[in-house]
Order: sequence, then structure tokens, then C-alpha cells
Amino acid sequence: MPRLAPGPALLLLLLSPAALALSCGGADPKPAASLDQLAACATTLEEIRAAPVESRASALARSLPEGRLCWRTVFAGCVAPERSQALEAEGQTQFMLDVQRGCLDNFCDQLTPTPTLCADASAADALEGDPLRDLYSEFIAAKLAREFSTPRDEPRIARVADAYADFWTTAATLGRIRVAPPKPAPAPPSLSLRVAVDEDSFVLSGEGVAPIRVAPRDGDSLDRHDYEALAREARALKQRFPAASSARVEVSDAAPMQVVIRTIETLKGDGCDTSAPDDRCLFTQVAIAPPDAAP
Repeated sequence: MPRLAPGPALLLLLLSPAALALSCGGADPKPAASLDQLAACATTLEEIRAAPVESRASALARSLPEGRLCWRTVFAGCVAPERSQALEAEGQTQFMLDVQRGCLDNFCDQLTPTPTLCADASAADALEGDPLRDLYSEFIAAKLAREFSTPRDEPRIARVADAYADFWTTAATLGRIRVAPPKPAPAPPSLSLRVAVDEDSFVLSGEGVAPIRVAPRDGDSLDRHDYEALAREARALKQRFPAASSARVEVSDAAPMQVVIRTIETLKGDGCDTSAPDDRCLFTQVAIAPPDAAP
């Protein structure tokens, strides 16, 4: 039988509640459909898969009366009636996987020789496409051959097994698809800025930052601290650590008060209103501490 790999839209169509028919629960003492009827259903599934997308829904609807009977026969005994009623709530893919598990649980010990899927259920995990379909087809053929007292390689058995193995192949493939959770945004780098005020210069330091010395201005003024250079360095650090908002100014008791105040205002940012911070603001929470004080 030619392998016609159905597209996603068709797979969803074939796994619709109408196609599943809520009627596969319970093991019938005899097959509900004949082998010829099953072969006809397999042919119908092949034709639906090969049909243009726009005509598949109507073709499937026309096939439902016979399709329900075939479905009940192929997967008879694989899922209890009460489980069938949960189809709408659980979703088609999960229901189909439950049918598969039920088939393995209920029939593996009755099939000789043992299908590969019964000997090692994990064998399906490493397969996809045609090899995966072949694995499922082997099991379904063994189940049907037992129920119809027919060799597994009987052409109708093989054709039906191939056609209905597509349901399990689709469910297994969709069941493996998981949407990866969004990766959390990396935490912004932190900075505990320390500004040491020397007699005429500044030294900026912090976690992950090599000490930056701001040299004194030229001239013979009483205050040679270079506040403009301090502002440039503070803004550069703020750009590297945008989430940082605090700074610690380390000064000795001998430091003139005007130097301390001007250092604090420079670190906050020229024109910054700390009650309504904007782009002009740098480090709005500034504390004063003696040199070498614990952070």
C-alpha cells in the first residue's frame, strides 16, 4: 500500500470526535465488521488522505457510518466505555494515546509471536515517520490476525493495519510536541557603587567594576575635585547597570561639607528630581559612610 503522509490539517480531521465515534469501548466476542468491510474502510482512509484538502471534510462525513463500525472492530477491547466518554474533555491526542496503551495492556500477552511493541514499548520513542508507523502496524496486524484467525501477512490484514496505524503515529508525534516555556529574562547586572572621596579626587568601585580614579582638576582652587568627570563616570556606570539606583559615598570626618553635598548631587544626576526620577537621574539613593565601612 502506498504511504501517503497526511498533512497536519488532515491529521486533526482524522482525529476529530466524529471520526473516533465514542464507540471503541468493550471487547466484542466477535469482530463487529468483516475483514472485507475493514479493507473497504482502509481504502476510504487512503482516498481521504489523497483527496484535495477542501473535499476531505465531506468525504470523511460520508464515511462515518462504516467508519464507526471499522473503528470499533480495529480497536475493540482497548478502552473501557467510561473512558470513551471522556474524549471531548481530554482531547483527541490524549484519547488516542490511551487507546494505544489499553491495546498493549489488554492484548500483548495474547499475541504470539510477540510484536516488537509488546516486547519493548520504549522502542517507539526513538522512531518517527514510516518506521514508527511500521511498528504500530505490526501490533495492529497481530491483534486483527488473532481475532480473525488469519495470518498476519494476509493482504487485507496488512492493509487495514497500515491504515489505522496512522492514527497512533499521529497521536505519538503530536504527543511529543511540547511548547518550550519562555526563558526568563536574564537578571540585570547589579552594582553596589562606592565612591571614595579623597582630598582632591574620587575613586569609584563596585561589584564587577575595576576601581576608577577621577583625578583632580588642574589649578590652585581650594576644591580641585572634578565633578564633571565624576558625572561622566557615574553616567557610564549607570548605562552599564541600568537597574542600579544606590551609591555609598565614603568620606572622612575632615571632608568639607560642601564637597560632600556636591558629590551627592552629582551622583544623583544634574537636574534630577528624586520624587519623579527621569533620564536625568543616575543614583538617586545616596548614603554617606566613613571609609572602609561595611556595605
